[in-house]
Amino acid sequence: MTHALLDDAHWGRLDRDLGAAQVEELRTLAARSLKAVLDGLEFATLHGARGDVRRGAERLAGTASMAGLPALTQAARALERAAERGEGTDAVMKPVRSLGQRSLDALSLLEPQPPSTPTSL
Repeated sequence: MTHALLDDAHWGRLDRDLGAAQVEELRTLAARSLKAVLDGLEFATLHGARGDVRRGAERLAGTASMAGLPALTQAARALERAAERGEGTDAVMKPVRSLGQRSLDALSLLEPQPPSTPTSL
């Protein structure tokens, strides 16, 4: 159950150290945290608050790093640098949005699925 955006070594270590049940809980928490940070960053970007964009990008980089999402971590750091330089962040935000959504999808694919119930005819 791997996904190209997820760092398999990161999640493998967690699985080995914590066990499957706790890793599933961590993935759920990571997805919720990631969603909250992405929403806050989107709000800051829409309102043109450069300092808030920088802080949001910094939070996103940390959250993505802890969630084992290296591509999103790199994109968030690029957004943070752009905000620090005072550059327009819209162009940099586009890949962050895309990677953010794909990362959320990747984390949700790895969440435990309810057992399927056989249907009777």
